[in-house]
Amino acid sequence: GAKKEKSSKGAMASKLGALNAAHASPKAFANAAPNSRVGLIRTYYVANAEVIKANEDAAEATKALEDANAALAEAKTLQKAVDDAVASLAALNQQLTDAQAAIVGLAETDPAFISGTAAIADLESQISTAEAAQIAAAAEMLNVDLPALQAAVDAAVIEAADATAEAATAEAAALTALEAAANKTPVT
Repeated sequence: GAKKEKSSKGAMASKLGALNAAHASPKAFANAAPNSRVGLIRTYYVANAEVIKANEDAAEATKALEDANAALAEAKTLQKAVDDAVASLAALNQQLTDAQAAIVGLAETDPAFISGTAAIADLESQISTAEAAQIAAAAEMLNVDLPALQAAVDAAVIEAADATAEAATAEAAALTALEAAANKTPVT
C-alpha cells in the first residue's frame, strides 16, 4: 500500500518534470530570477491571471453588446409603434372624410344617412383613441435617440471584438509561458 503510493507519487513527479518547481515557497517565487525555473512558472501564473481577467473583460463586453442591442431593439419597437399609430390615424381620418362625403345631400331620415352618421360617430371615437395612442407612443420616443443607440451598439461590437482578441492573445501568451516553464516543445 504505502510503497505503491510512494511509487505513484514518484511517477507523477517524474511526469511533471520541471514543473515540480511550482511547489516552491512564496518567497522563492517572489525572489526568483525571471529565467529560472521558478521565475518561468511565476511568469506563467501571471499570464494565466491575465487570461482570467481578459476572459472576464470579454464576457463583460459581450454582455454590454447584448444590452446595447436590446436597447436598440426596444427603441425600434417604439418607433414602429409611433409609425403604426400615425398610419392608423391617417387611415381613420380618410375613412371619416369618406363617410362624411357619403352622407352629404341625404335626408336625415334616409337609412344611409342614419347608418353614415353612426359610422361617423364610431370613426370619431376610433380617431380619439388613435390620437391618444399616437401621443403616448410619441411621448415615449421623446427620450429615445436612435442614432445614439446605434452608435452604442457599433461601439459595443468593437469593444467585444477587441476584448475577445485580447483574451485570445492572453491565452496564447499563457500557453507560451507554460511551455517555457515546463521546458516542453510547443503544444499544437
